[in-house]
Amino acid sequence: MDLLRITTNDYELTVRADGVDASFRKAALRNTSIENSTAYYFAGESVVKFELATNNNNELGNQLTDSVFNIPTHPVFFENKDYYFDIVFRNQTDTEPVIYSSLQEVKKSFISRKVNDKYFLTGAINYRNDIGKSDFVIRYKREGVSISQKLSFEVFPVKLDYKSDYKSIIADINKEFSSLVFDVLKKTYTGFKEGNELNNEIIWWGVFGQLYKDIIGSSKLILNKPHNRLIRDNYFLKTDRIRNLNYELEENIAEHRENTQKYYRVEKKTLTTNTLENQFFKYSVFYVLQKFISIKNKLLNSSGLRMSDEFRSELEQIEKDFSVITHHPFFKQITEFRGMKQESLVLQKASGYSSLFRSWIILKRGIDFLDGVNKIELKNIADLYQIWCFIEMKNMIQNILKKNPEEVNLADILVNGFTIQLSSGKSSKVSFKKENGDLIELFHEFRFTSSISDNLLSHTVNQEPDIVLRVTKSDWKENLQFTYLFDAKYRLVSDDTENGKDFPPDDSINQMHRYRDAIFYQDNQDSFKPKKEVIGAYVLFPSSDDADEVENLYFQKSIVKINIGAYPLIPGIKKKYNSSLLYKFLQKILEVKETFNILNEDVIPFKAMKYEDPDAFVLAGFVSNTNQKKYFASGIAKVYHIPVHRPNGSLNTIRNLDKLRYFCPVINGVSEYYEITDIKVIPRRDIFERTEVGMYRDDGASYFVFSLKNRTLLPNRIESVVGGNRVFRYAKLSELRSSLTINDFNKAAQEFNE
Repeated sequence: MDLLRITTNDYELTVRADGVDASFRKAALRNTSIENSTAYYFAGESVVKFELATNNNNELGNQLTDSVFNIPTHPVFFENKDYYFDIVFRNQTDTEPVIYSSLQEVKKSFISRKVNDKYFLTGAINYRNDIGKSDFVIRYKREGVSISQKLSFEVFPVKLDYKSDYKSIIADINKEFSSLVFDVLKKTYTGFKEGNELNNEIIWWGVFGQLYKDIIGSSKLILNKPHNRLIRDNYFLKTDRIRNLNYELEENIAEHRENTQKYYRVEKKTLTTNTLENQFFKYSVFYVLQKFISIKNKLLNSSGLRMSDEFRSELEQIEKDFSVITHHPFFKQITEFRGMKQESLVLQKASGYSSLFRSWIILKRGIDFLDGVNKIELKNIADLYQIWCFIEMKNMIQNILKKNPEEVNLADILVNGFTIQLSSGKSSKVSFKKENGDLIELFHEFRFTSSISDNLLSHTVNQEPDIVLRVTKSDWKENLQFTYLFDAKYRLVSDDTENGKDFPPDDSINQMHRYRDAIFYQDNQDSFKPKKEVIGAYVLFPSSDDADEVENLYFQKSIVKINIGAYPLIPGIKKKYNSSLLYKFLQKILEVKETFNILNEDVIPFKAMKYEDPDAFVLAGFVSNTNQKKYFASGIAKVYHIPVHRPNGSLNTIRNLDKLRYFCPVINGVSEYYEITDIKVIPRRDIFERTEVGMYRDDGASYFVFSLKNRTLLPNRIESVVGGNRVFRYAKLSELRSSLTINDFNKAAQEFNE
């Protein structure tokens, strides 16, 4: 269907596409005021007629009707649609018309034909996920005059409210990035005083403002004593005009003395200040003044900013000083700076020039830095949605933990060419440390390859989930980590069919299964068997359905059963509809669930597998025999043994043998524990083989024998105390990580005896 037509004196431009009516209906559901949500602009010669597809009750009509530029109306350009542009010229042109675009694929997509000396151009453009303002430029020449005309319009999203959701994404990312970048500046540069909330320009001035004064000082030094250079010029003169003769020239004149009309080449040396260094000097001060005026105006016009008279006077004086410098007569003889092809010793070492050059480099990077912080290079809505999801999860975790991150490794690598980009990989992370010692790390695009990184790898193809959440628990074995993966997918089932649901596509759910199957934990490259690493994997998608509706859908129920599924997450005012689902999930794994519950409820074990129970009871047995101490110190202990009867004939009572699951030897404290696999009473001579010197004893007395396996070292040693029971103590497994002394076991012993 035809969507738009522009008629000028020279040509007629028609834009058509299929299926835009369906895209319009979907977008209208999310953009409540879509009928007045955009405008079209045209720059160039006057337009004879502008027509647009009609909108009747959020339905695009097949007829084009007269419209007007520069006034609010409805959009006809949407994401991921093929638009066909036809340009038919009615008048002859001097050259073949061209479509101008910074994108090579757009230029190549247009073909032109010439019929009866008039051109016809046609081509297709799909804006993919590039949302926002776009330009369509036609250039040609007629009657010797170059003509450039531009149609400007906005490409709308179908899954988001453009005026609310999309701009909320931009605002949230800009706010977060600016905060991160300038937080680094505040921490890095001394002399910046913390105070009330300040805007970016004020913070920037606090860091880079002094450089303007340095450049002014250096400029005055240069103007007092500018660098000059001796140059040689060749002239051709007759004999009577030559003033100074050298030997070679004298010989040449003598040889041709009879020819009075002959011209001789004469070399003349002169000093000039039009050097490369002075060309750079002129370029740098003019550039700095232009940028200074822009930044100064931003500072003066900042709303709510209270500027002292001293600061205002300082800015005005700097501008005045620069103005005096740039109007100096010296610059009239200096030509345009065209770049440096080699290093200059003058700029590196000469008085005035070297300080100017250093200040210029830092200030230029600072100016580009400020320009980059105040704009986002990315335009692709899928990429922006992914970054926004990362930031939103970071903010959720910050809210749940009620604390700022301990470490933010983003800002120092955020600026790539001084345009903001979120970095990726192991170095791109935000980390939090809880009071109980738990470590929470959030990574952006952590890449799992066949090479081990943090003991993680993929043995087959590389895997790169958008967001990785890693939780290192402190209430369990050392370095026990839980990894959760998230992929932000700016896609819905409804993209393919008009009546489809706002569900995540099947292939995105399948990707979560592949992640969990592909990513493993392995101690080192040579260890024999890798271990499963990922607890759960989830899709984040832009659905605006209410939370109570989503909770009953398959991709939410599957999370409870197998920890794979999807969470809706949408920006703008609709975020409150369903973001609580993801928030509650994060709250549960970060604050509510203990390690044992996560292992037993969230991890799907193989048949017959079991995990440690933090409430299981531990027998702490005192070891006094020298040989037995050496036996445990060797790290290969398989049993713990103790006589059934004491020397006085009384029993060594071990309570509730059926409840004991673990054993820890007390040897001047506790540093390790073992899993108990069996408890039995056997003669002393049957405990060890005769070959085990020091441990074997030919004795028929009855002994308690605990069979041990899986030796585990404690992160912190538990100290012994004087007095009390010198044979046994009892504890819960979780208390081995929190106890400081053996006496801390008393509470567990009381519960054990009940």
